[in-house]
Amino acid sequence: MKTAIARSIAAGMIVGALLLAGLPAEAARRVALVIGNDTYATLPTLNNAATDARGIARKLKGLGFEVILKIDASRRHIGRAVVEFENKLGKAEVGLVFYAGHGIQAGGENYIIPSNAEIEVEDDLSFEGIKASTFLHAMKRAGSRLNIVIMDACRDNPLPKRSRSATRGLTITAVPAGIMGTAFSPASFWR
Repeated sequence: MKTAIARSIAAGMIVGALLLAGLPAEAARRVALVIGNDTYATLPTLNNAATDARGIARKLKGLGFEVILKIDASRRHIGRAVVEFENKLGKAEVGLVFYAGHGIQAGGENYIIPSNAEIEVEDDLSFEGIKASTFLHAMKRAGSRLNIVIMDACRDNPLPKRSRSATRGLTITAVPAGIMGTAFSPASFWR
């Protein structure tokens, strides 16, 4: 996705969500987790994910978000960032996650791919990938009033054809019961 388009989509969603939620932008505490992965251990390198993540992070900071930014993040770094995000989100009203990088749909689940993941066949996803629903569960536990997840994942399944049944693109991720004010969107829906 082109950087300007990514920024416009995210900014529009954020402003729209804040207006719809009736939260005064200057009064609401906002926390964002932004991840951009370009470089991978076993998957093709991407060109714009890190650039898009940095651009989104700058825009969010300008809108008053406290931003946790991770570039070319390993599984461990993403896991720690989710814990940090959840802890900060417990004291906030608005939470936002933006992920740019490889994403794979398999078995009705969306997976984001850490930079150090060694994924050669679809079965590796359950051990090496991170379910996109991880972010939603963290938001639910934190209890924030408004939650937004934007997945700007590469839509081509990078696994070799002989080893995949995974579908091209991402699926709609079910929002966990009991979580309020939540929007989850693969960025591909906006194209």
